[in-house]
Amino acid sequence: MAEATYILSAESTVDLPYEYVTHRNIPVAFYTYAINGTVYEDNMDRDPDAEKFFYEQIDAGNIPSTSQISYGAYYEYLESLLKQGDVIHLCFGTGMTRSYCNAAQAAEELRENYPDRKLYVIDTLCSCGGYGLITDDAADRRDEGMSIDDLNEWVLSRRLNYHHEFFNSDLSYFKRTGRMSGPAATIASVLDIVPSMHLNSAGRIIAYGKVRGLKKELKHIIDEMLAHAENGKDYSGKCFINHARNEETALLLKQMLSDNFPNLKDIRIYKIGSIITAHCGPGTISMYYYGDERISDE
Repeated sequence: MAEATYILSAESTVDLPYEYVTHRNIPVAFYTYAINGTVYEDNMDRDPDAEKFFYEQIDAGNIPSTSQISYGAYYEYLESLLKQGDVIHLCFGTGMTRSYCNAAQAAEELRENYPDRKLYVIDTLCSCGGYGLITDDAADRRDEGMSIDDLNEWVLSRRLNYHHEFFNSDLSYFKRTGRMSGPAATIASVLDIVPSMHLNSAGRIIAYGKVRGLKKELKHIIDEMLAHAENGKDYSGKCFINHARNEETALLLKQMLSDNFPNLKDIRIYKIGSIITAHCGPGTISMYYYGDERISDE
């Protein structure tokens, strides 16, 4: 394994455990959320009590709010890395947040102040476990000896090939936060309707279908993966499953993936972090894999 001559960096919304990204030598910039005016840092499994507190607040009806990483925070963070060497920073996709614009602005100024350093800042157009998957794959390429210039081109040329499938069969959170009207959520719950969602080529959430019942929804996203994964049922890349306090369904999905993709050996289950859960709610299940290019279906 070649020793990296540059720093690969990301953000806490990769929704991988902090211990894992630290082991892979991937520093992260942390997002924050606020509850009742108090600001908390995205925890990334560093403290089990933080996760417990987060869900207790949601269960009590205290809805978290999230914000972008500021220009100043990016400047300070990226400068601390540039002092150590060249940097390639992978950002949370602009379809979910405009933080990338602040990172790009900070990077532009930093390049002037550090003319002998290389600094790439990339909009991954990915979110949650898809963002984690492209970051993990980029770390593989880095460790194989890929140069920082080539890795920049590699990420840019492949970022739309990372598929994001997700759903939440419990729509009560969407009703409480106003993301779905009360009557619509009630009707969907009564009829056991589960909306199917994915990210399009702009990295935005698109509700593209609906089925009745959890088992049909799981089959639906398996069918989507069969249609879009690299080599179809012979897919042998990585597959990440992320969940928000719904490990039982995550394990069921993992078994279905094993049953349908005989060459799929690397299936990992991770938690959805506080920032994403603040928007999608407890119970969310998501699945990520590499395949054909995502299309625009707005």
